[in-house]
Amino acid sequence: MSDNFLDPNPVIDDALIMRLTYDIATGIHEGAVLATRYGFADLAALRRYLLKHPQIIRNAQKTKALVDSDEGSEARVRLKAMHATEELIPATAGIAADPRIAPQQRIDAFKQLSRVSGLDAAAAAKAGSGGPAFTLNILFRKNPAETLSFTPEKPVAMITPGVTDAEDAEYEDDV
Repeated sequence: MSDNFLDPNPVIDDALIMRLTYDIATGIHEGAVLATRYGFADLAALRRYLLKHPQIIRNAQKTKALVDSDEGSEARVRLKAMHATEELIPATAGIAADPRIAPQQRIDAFKQLSRVSGLDAAAAAKAGSGGPAFTLNILFRKNPAETLSFTPEKPVAMITPGVTDAEDAEYEDDV
């Protein structure tokens, strides 16, 4: 074994780093056990790695504060889940951006990122932003400058390409 850490595959490596961080924070295992568990030759090799990666120690300290919190169980679980969600943002973004991953999985990852960020329609509606649940834009191939947009409040039957907003308002009055 060497001082090379964990796994050459970045996705597996990131997951193992998260687990190592949690294991350090909880203190359930001694350092020598962690070194062996995560593929280091010995405790000294693990310590050298951690000295080169101080963010792991900082994250372990944050996680330890969550684990040791005096909050009730529900609040601690919520805090831990929020922390884990934050830690998984880069991995989820990696899935969404990776052209080697199936399109549906990429779309699902993108939707989850949108939900977490509050940019999706469900989060916007829950926050009471007053915006529509969704907007559909249709671009016309023959005239890319012309765009047809509609929301649930203004169904597509009420929108006519090339009609001004004033004409569209008159049409709505007629309906």
